[in-house]
Amino acid sequence: MTLTFRPLMILAAATATLFAGHADAKKMASAPPPPAACVDFYGHVNTPWLRSNPLPPGYSSRSMWDELNELGTRQRESLFTSPLQNAGPAQNKLNALMQSAEETRIKADSERLLTPLLVEIDRIKKPKDVSGVIANLHARGLPVVFEFDTDNNNLFSANAIGFPELGFYTLQDPATAAAQSRYRAYVESLLLASGVPGDSAGTQAGHVISLELQLAAVSGDSPSQAVTVKEAAKQYGNLQFANYLKVQKSGADKIMLAQPPFFKSVNSLINAKMIEHWKSYLRFHVLNQLAPYLNEPYFSAHGQFHEVYLEGRATPKSRTQNLRELIESSAPGLVDAAYAERYINDARRQRAREVVDAIVQAAEKALVRSTTVVNEGEERDLKILKSLKIDIGRDPKTIAPIDVSDSLANSALKLLRRARTIEIKQNPDIWPSDISDTSPLLVYIAKDNRIIISNALLQAQVFDAQGGAVDYGAFGALFAQQLSLALYQSAFKNVTALNAQRTSIVSQYNGYTLAGKKKVNGTMTSTQNLADLSGLELAMQAYVTSGTRDKKAQQDFFRAWANLWGRVDRDSALIASYDKAIHAPAKWRVNGPLANMAGFGTAFSCKAGAMQRPYKEQLRLWP
Repeated sequence: MTLTFRPLMILAAATATLFAGHADAKKMASAPPPPAACVDFYGHVNTPWLRSNPLPPGYSSRSMWDELNELGTRQRESLFTSPLQNAGPAQNKLNALMQSAEETRIKADSERLLTPLLVEIDRIKKPKDVSGVIANLHARGLPVVFEFDTDNNNLFSANAIGFPELGFYTLQDPATAAAQSRYRAYVESLLLASGVPGDSAGTQAGHVISLELQLAAVSGDSPSQAVTVKEAAKQYGNLQFANYLKVQKSGADKIMLAQPPFFKSVNSLINAKMIEHWKSYLRFHVLNQLAPYLNEPYFSAHGQFHEVYLEGRATPKSRTQNLRELIESSAPGLVDAAYAERYINDARRQRAREVVDAIVQAAEKALVRSTTVVNEGEERDLKILKSLKIDIGRDPKTIAPIDVSDSLANSALKLLRRARTIEIKQNPDIWPSDISDTSPLLVYIAKDNRIIISNALLQAQVFDAQGGAVDYGAFGALFAQQLSLALYQSAFKNVTALNAQRTSIVSQYNGYTLAGKKKVNGTMTSTQNLADLSGLELAMQAYVTSGTRDKKAQQDFFRAWANLWGRVDRDSALIASYDKAIHAPAKWRVNGPLANMAGFGTAFSCKAGAMQRPYKEQLRLWP
């Protein structure tokens, strides 16, 4: 099971005060002081932030982690709206791509791109030419007729219509009839713009609609069919799947057809009598996919039909917005690399590597010392640590080269083609496509025994790269917490000791207040509560091993952890989360684990009481 943890930002209390209004600042100055460290350490550290951040109307919660997410969003946006010149190769390529959307270049660029594509379609003479052109268009980044997904058993699925839903082709009500009429006019307008004579445009639009109607009728759900490529050649010979896979540079010998009736129909429609229909159909679908990046009237026609009429937008998207969305979807690595160039340097990543290495070493020593992880369990957990892959920020070397053009249309086609290439050549070791390096993230992926740390996480106050307490008390403890979730899944632990640990932590948190008279659900939150304590213990052991630390430094370690969890919640939201939340409320993510740590009591001279459990009752996972 994959266990995820998504950290969020902490801003210093002084920053929050700086932006408070004069009246608020005066009110804060007259407010009672924060509670003492030995009474409520969460409040001791976070009260200034909590007072400066009342919950906005309509919100159920607000945390300092939300601020880090928002910071990452602003930083990512700045790469497009406030680009730096010569910031680095990734930002320079991003700048060139965005500059290619300048209107003065568009017309000539569009013609240069479209001409060879349309000439290839016009040269179709025989049925086999149809499937050959389809394969070539897919390889160029323009999937027409069907989709091909290598991530899902080399799955082929229908993608043959211009409307977003099949109902537009099958329903008979007046609204649908009006939409069909608008669509036909749109098809005709793109064909006319591409040079089809006026007296032929209507006929060719009819060809497009006729083919789509036939293919829509067989595009619905149906049982999938798994076949070898040789079997497919016998059943669907006109589609030439073997040639298609060769053009896509795929070595698959088996394929999956999501809708066999659809492919049977396409196969039968690829015949000599339908050549002109296919030429019109392919011409239109190429134009339709590229229209957001072409000159007028393609661009306006696409925006008015798809975005204004179908999507209900007040105005069409701008050229730069269309290009921005294409870059985000097909070249996210370029954006991530530009982000790292601007906000996170190699020295900071190297410092993070030193911290995680120190914690892994501390975890290895703790495992060997442990009396609760025995025999096969110790061997298994040590193997997990030895084989663990840790990615700190996306490695630019794993980002496929991005060919930048000064032409918007050519840039768009290259990006579309790049997306197809990445889809076909998936590498399990590369940065996952669904994880953005510009969002603060630290996650353990169990199936790969891999921890991913995004660049966006390596910022104050989570990480200061100075070698001090923040490195270990915040960032280090978060990393060790994820490491603990991996280790704590061992099937060979001392069951008696394991049950005793969980019973102790459940009982402790059951005694904490959730909201009103309601108590925390210690059972639901027990795994995460154990991981928090384990992470802090391992991080502290690594921190102490890294050198002599005075009392103030150790205080800073615990403050760094507490700084992570400033959060305001509505009581109603907390109560509603009682039987759903796997994390304890923010206050107890701080006070709960620290109550078990003798080092905390020593650092702040706390005696057993509100913040410190008696020494004999303290739960120690890695003594």
